[in-house]
This record gives sequence, structure tokens and C-alpha cells, in this order.
Amino acid sequence: VRLGPFVMARTEMTGGRYRQLLAEGRVTEVPAARDLGHPLHRYCTWLGPDDGTHDELPLNCVTFALAEAACIADDGRLPSEAEWEHAARGRGRGHRYPWGDAAPDCCFTGAGVGYCYPVVLPDPVGSHLPSEDCSGDVTGDGVLDLGGSLQELTRDGFASYEAACWQGPGALLDPVCFDASLPNRSLRGGHYFGALLFTAAALRANASGDPAITEGFRCVREDAP
Repeated sequence: VRLGPFVMARTEMTGGRYRQLLAEGRVTEVPAARDLGHPLHRYCTWLGPDDGTHDELPLNCVTFALAEAACIADDGRLPSEAEWEHAARGRGRGHRYPWGDAAPDCCFTGAGVGYCYPVVLPDPVGSHLPSEDCSGDVTGDGVLDLGGSLQELTRDGFASYEAACWQGPGALLDPVCFDASLPNRSLRGGHYFGALLFTAAALRANASGDPAITEGFRCVREDAP
């Protein structure tokens, strides 16, 4: 795979940033709100357009259409699977995890925290920075939380690497595997309710399109060389 230049947001889309886009009229869809009486929506981070309590939390319980519209409104777009993995594996270095090759541990990733200590909502973005004891969930380029927090939506439909959209006579240039026959979208990264092993940067998952408590997104922008 060969990729054109792009820049990736340091963090996942937060509730605060989405509230700002909504207030400016740049987006119109409202995420599923936290509802303590609902078995799943009780874990949603959105509290409404006028409540900033969760502004630093990553935005979950979103549809693909909402994620795509938010990135466009923020002068960007969703990353492709290839772009996401390129960033998460060290830009050609082949790292096993976003922070490098060290095995994941509770102290430095927002994935698996439900197994490490009691958790209801994902941690605020950037909560797992490097320290004396931990490498932190941060890439060599300073991108945060690719290993944990929320699984992240991409532009691609979920299809086997043997599918026609991944084939070519040579290296694929900026591939995006998507067509209307693919019902699910590709997800990348671990999430706060998942096991630590799901932080491996090459692993893939798929989203049905329904709002989910473990799914969020971040945006990228194309950049001149």
C-alpha cells in the first residue's frame, strides 16, 4: 500500500468539539444521549448540546453518518483503514502496538480498563500519557489513544483482504474498500471494555452502523507534501 500525505487528529472526537460544531450549525444530527434507564445508553457520553460535563470524553454512541458529517464539518474526513494502520504501526516501522512493541498493560492504555479497575465510561482523551513507569498510549508522532479508549470507525466497508477491492496489479494507492454491498464498516483499535490483546494495531473489527458504546471516531485531513 502507498499513501498520500495526511495529518491525523491527536485525539478522538470529543463531546466538547461536537457540541461546538452543533452550536455553529455545521452539523445537525444529535448523538444518542446517556440514559441511565437504558441497558446500553447508560454508557453513552453525550449529555446534550447544553451540558459540557463530558466535554473531554470521547464521543460514542454515534452512527456512521454522524461521524462522516462531523469530520467533513471539521474540514476533514474519516481515515481509511490503511491510513489508520499506517499511523498506528509507526509509519512503516511495523510496530505491533501504537506505542511500540511492548506488551499492553493497564497502566498505559485506555483499552481493557474494565478488566483493570471499575469503569462506567471511557476515560477523558489523553488520559494515558507517558510516565516514568509507562510508555503511554501515544505514537511516536504524538497521536493519542489509538490503542484504547474507543474503537474507531473508518471509511472502509468490512471485507476480507481477499476481496476484489483490495486487489491490484501492484501496490495499492490510497485504497478504500467500500461499496453498497458491504453492510458493515471497519473498526480499528481497542476499547475500554475490551481485552488488552485487542490493542494490536493490525487487528480489525466491524461495526453494524448502529450507535454503540464502544465505538467512536477521529478525523484526518489531506496535506500537501
